[in-house]
Amino acid sequence: MKEHEYGEWSILPCTEEGNLISQCKHCDAQQTEFKQAGDHAFGDEEYTRPSSCILPGLMSKTCEVCGYAESRETEMQGHDYGLAVVMLDPSCEAPGEMHSTCRACQYVLIEPLSSPGHQWGEGEYVVETNCLEDGCYVIHCSNCPAQQRTKMSSHEFSDWLCVASASCTQEGKDERQCARCSATEMRTFSAHTHQYESTRQEPTCDLPGFYLQKCSQCGEELKEEFPATGHKLSKWEVYSSPSCSKDGAERRSCSECDYYEELPFPKLPHVYESWQTTQEATCVKEGKQEAPCKLCGENGSRAVAMTAHSFGVWAAVPTQNCGVEGKSIRKCEVCAFEESRRDEPKAHRFDTWVEKMPSTCMEKGLRERACKYCTITEQEALPLKTHQYGAWTNEQRPDCTVAGTKYHECTTCGHRETGALAASSHAFSPWEIRDEATCSTEGLKVRSCKQCEQKQEEALPVKTHRFGTWAIIEQSSCKQLGVQQRVCALCSTVESMDAPLSGHAFSDWKTLTESTCTSQGLRERVCDSCGTKQEAHPPLAAHLYGLWVNDVREDCSVYGTKHRACVNCNAQESAPLAPRYHAFEKWEIRRESTCALAGIRARACKYCQHVEEEELPLKAHIAAPWQVVTKAALHKPGEQSRSCKHCDTVLETRPYYPGDKAFAVSFCVMGPQVDELVPELPELGYRAALLDTSEDRTLVLPLIAGNTYCVGEVHIQIRQGGISASYTLFSKKSQVFKERMQLLYPGTQLTQEIFLSNRQGLKLSGEREQFHPIQNQGYVLLYLRFDGIFSFNDPMNEKINWEDEKWQAYAADLAAQSEKAIELYR
Repeated sequence: MKEHEYGEWSILPCTEEGNLISQCKHCDAQQTEFKQAGDHAFGDEEYTRPSSCILPGLMSKTCEVCGYAESRETEMQGHDYGLAVVMLDPSCEAPGEMHSTCRACQYVLIEPLSSPGHQWGEGEYVVETNCLEDGCYVIHCSNCPAQQRTKMSSHEFSDWLCVASASCTQEGKDERQCARCSATEMRTFSAHTHQYESTRQEPTCDLPGFYLQKCSQCGEELKEEFPATGHKLSKWEVYSSPSCSKDGAERRSCSECDYYEELPFPKLPHVYESWQTTQEATCVKEGKQEAPCKLCGENGSRAVAMTAHSFGVWAAVPTQNCGVEGKSIRKCEVCAFEESRRDEPKAHRFDTWVEKMPSTCMEKGLRERACKYCTITEQEALPLKTHQYGAWTNEQRPDCTVAGTKYHECTTCGHRETGALAASSHAFSPWEIRDEATCSTEGLKVRSCKQCEQKQEEALPVKTHRFGTWAIIEQSSCKQLGVQQRVCALCSTVESMDAPLSGHAFSDWKTLTESTCTSQGLRERVCDSCGTKQEAHPPLAAHLYGLWVNDVREDCSVYGTKHRACVNCNAQESAPLAPRYHAFEKWEIRRESTCALAGIRARACKYCQHVEEEELPLKAHIAAPWQVVTKAALHKPGEQSRSCKHCDTVLETRPYYPGDKAFAVSFCVMGPQVDELVPELPELGYRAALLDTSEDRTLVLPLIAGNTYCVGEVHIQIRQGGISASYTLFSKKSQVFKERMQLLYPGTQLTQEIFLSNRQGLKLSGEREQFHPIQNQGYVLLYLRFDGIFSFNDPMNEKINWEDEKWQAYAADLAAQSEKAIELYR
């Protein structure tokens, strides 16, 4: 027998545990291997998106075992700024601004220019006539009008007096006055902070919550709302179990409130045991089968389709004519039912044609043929033969204008056929010029036919004058027309006409008044020949614009405008400003992502009110351990699923089968139950047989599975002081995984350890008999227990009915064995 050649192992995710399967390349055999959950074996990370100054990069790595992929973001690159431009010069008291623009994304970096501070010069002494009688010392800034005064004596101010109280929204004011010079000083103090009282209402499954803050002094309110949490529904559970006769129901409820959902669970179908045929089906009548329902006991019936007719071979019914339809019949060999079919008519098989009368050129002939199988004949006319004409004979010859005729006759019947001879055309001589044409008269040309006296005449057209170039006879001026002539080269005809005026001979333009950007100027020129003056207005001068000034715009992404003015006439010109990139602040997380709800982050532009929002990717589901949805049965896989730990979303399902050993039960030889012999032993259904060894014999005892089914036989041989045991299984589907056999002699103390031990013990007989020596004490307790599987529905495995006569006989023997064993082993 050829050994199995197994292929590659199936793949499971590295973080899961389960059975790997390898399939034989030549048959359906499989081998399985349990895999523990472990970590991924990632390869090298690779960039799937490079980073820039506006987007982080993305790197991915893939598990080389299961193909699981992970990705992570890398840090964004720094901006590539160009040269900085000073947009606002610093002053003594305020900083300036310097702008730098990124070459890649046009982001504008605004940096402050520190204020240099006042540049104090030398001071001067000032004498005043108020409370500062001794005067003061003043220092001036060299860059701005600021000054510092050092009082030489001070005012005599009263205490501060409140003139405006502070509130939550408005600053307060204090005032004091000098008692000597009525000088007044004022100071402000900051507004009070709001004294908020908080109220919070938590959201429920279907009602939103809120957090309210109200100022007890000014009544201002700040309110933040929270969306309803939604129902937290449990898994569907069977609320009312279905049966064969009624529907059930399943329900899931909210863990936070009294809300629940309910769905009908359809009633179960009847589960019928083996069908029994109560009426056999034939080819004329349906059969019938009946079986009781395994769940409710109700009898069900089903029809068995009629069997097909058992027809013999087709037999043809003979026919008398080739053109008549035939018929074939066949009969059922069981019920004599007859079936017929129509056969297509047989085609005629004709002999070759036989000529009965030959054709001539005046009369058609005839031919005939007959069918080989019947008396049918066919006749067909033969076509006329063509006339056999002789040579053509000219009857009248043609000339230049009249056609001629010709004829020929059939040599067989004398039939005459006539034809026409076409007239020949005139054969004219070449044209001859009789009179030449001139510039004023027509000419004439003639020709004649060489075969007849026919002549033709045709006029020659008058020739056109062939004038030379115009010649100036009298010169023109800018005011007087001249004269010009030309002569025909054929007839010397002379043609005269006025020569056009010559153009003015103007001097260069002379500017009288210059043009500006608002009014046209004036210029002049004079003809040197006739003194004619000509004036013209030169075009307006171009505006002399100043520098462009950008108009304020509210949104960076909207087109703006800029304008400039002419320094001469103040004419305004405007132009569009292209949208610019927003200069965004850093992203701010407004809502964190979960595996069920996308998060939101936002960022605001530094220069306008534009806010940009975008969704954050959902977090990955975190899978919980696998849960059994449908339990597996023997030879029938079940189903497992696993859900997300946080949102209960079912991530994946898979079939599972824990292996045949998971369904193993105990197979024991028929004998008393061991819990009768050892009272402290739990009731497990284990049995042991008490055997009489006083004489040689062979015993066949039932092999009991799960203490309820008889699945095989145990064969025991007692011979010459030795004992052997072997077994057979009734069904090929039954299987034994582990064997245990012990021989217990009288006087042995029976304990839980003996019957619960999993050691193999003595060997059973297989292909070779295996005998074990026994002590000469008359009895031995055979403890035989296997781990195995069997099918409840296999008819080879009999369910034990202790009320049946056969099993009642076993029961009586078991009671006697139990009493004897208690006597020998206690």
